[in-house]
Amino acid sequence: MIKQLTILERGVIGCANALVVGLLFAPTLGHADAKNCFAGTNHKHLNGGGLVDDSAEVDASVFVGPKAAIKNCAIVKGNVKLTGENVIKDFTVVDGSEGGEIVLSDSAWVQDTAMVSGKVELSGSALVKDQARVNGKVKISGVSNVVEHAVIDGSMTGTGVELNGPEVNVGGFSQIKDNAKVLDYVLIRDSAQVTGNATAKGNSKLFGFALLTENALLTDSAILGGHSITSGKAQVGGQTIVNGRAHITGSASLFKKKSYYRGTEN
Repeated sequence: MIKQLTILERGVIGCANALVVGLLFAPTLGHADAKNCFAGTNHKHLNGGGLVDDSAEVDASVFVGPKAAIKNCAIVKGNVKLTGENVIKDFTVVDGSEGGEIVLSDSAWVQDTAMVSGKVELSGSALVKDQARVNGKVKISGVSNVVEHAVIDGSMTGTGVELNGPEVNVGGFSQIKDNAKVLDYVLIRDSAQVTGNATAKGNSKLFGFALLTENALLTDSAILGGHSITSGKAQVGGQTIVNGRAHITGSASLFKKKSYYRGTEN
């Protein structure tokens, strides 16, 4: 009965599915009664003056600016700063402890059962939601959405992962790792990966189990799909489609208008 009632309450703001997951996770996060997460009572956080729900767990070290809010049963700890009109809510965990540093500015949000840790900067209209994970050295800015089961895992020793664009969408079970960059208008879905020092930009798309890695570039409305691998210093653009088990590697440059590749190119 509690589950049904809580779903109804969350359904008002359109995230019923996320709530079911959150409710099941809630006891493991130290909250004995998940329904209290939506009681709505709050207080001003001493460090910054922003509003924190009484049901949330927020360290004294966390800075919550006057226009920011931490709601529901969110857990926020360590070196975390909310400097803009930011919201962390639902059953999220934002962990800036153990050498981490997490800064939310502008109108960046974290919600549902998402988890954020490491050295992370969220700015612009960045959104991390559902069961997404963001870890390591990561910068997410502009209109960038990390949703569903996506994993962003930046290298702590390199430049880390950067997501920045008018519309970057990373979802499904996709992974962006190491020092990869995703810029401009890009859609990454399914179990696609961008790793190493690779860059995806310019209206490009990755689907299926496609892998863009090493120093490869995907741009200019090109699409990677299937089990394809694009590696080395290869460049793919010009509305090219790479699918199947194609392996584009070496210094290959595929910019022939609307070409389709399923084999190997070097």
